[in-house]
Amino acid sequence: MRTCLIFISLFISLVCGGCDAETRTRMAARPDYRMTPNHVVETATATSTEFYLKMQKGDLKMGAEALPVMVSQHRYMSPVRAPVLEFYEVDQKAYVALTQESIPSIGVFGQGDAMNAWDVQLNPKLPLDLTVEYGKGRGQLDLNGMNLDRLRIYNREGRLEIDLSAKKLDRDIVIWMNNHHGDIQLKLPPDAGAQITTIRGAEIVAENFTRNNAVFTNVNYEGAAHRIFVDVLSLSGNVTIQ
Repeated sequence: MRTCLIFISLFISLVCGGCDAETRTRMAARPDYRMTPNHVVETATATSTEFYLKMQKGDLKMGAEALPVMVSQHRYMSPVRAPVLEFYEVDQKAYVALTQESIPSIGVFGQGDAMNAWDVQLNPKLPLDLTVEYGKGRGQLDLNGMNLDRLRIYNREGRLEIDLSAKKLDRDIVIWMNNHHGDIQLKLPPDAGAQITTIRGAEIVAENFTRNNAVFTNVNYEGAAHRIFVDVLSLSGNVTIQ
């Protein structure tokens, strides 16, 4: 019986996906907490990028520190966490997809709760059409350095922080967010003109915006040379825009 209890406690401590930060740090040092070789996408001819990311569960970090089209690193304890990379180029446009398909769950302490973390860095110079489909976990998207044209967010139960607070606009940016039951925090540049449109009665918190029915605008909207347009569809989750 004692042996059985020891085995159970060890099993829980090794594969628990809801551990505190200290436990997760210790787990990250384990040899079976693997880092895959970097995924690197390079092209000498592409002049723009369309990037699609689909992550079912885990922690996501995204930034603009890649000289190629994309560089990504991935940590995971279960083989089902491994991402699939697809890349092709048509008419000088790079199409990149980094996806993780459905993850089987075998109980509270099974593979469905194994640790998973992605770090994805994109090229800051190429014009970017970005789509992120996120399931569950915590995502930090620093988009300030990206040459962003369009952003689409599909969030199920994740906690997403999208940072555009230091972005310098040289053209309009269109953002579309579909939030099911998660939390999204979107930080916009304080000096940019912005308009938010809520779809089908979505409730949001829009700080320093004036509301007119389903449309919110900030004080810089009328006189801005370039604007950010945000459409929001949210079911029961929380969306904060500031």
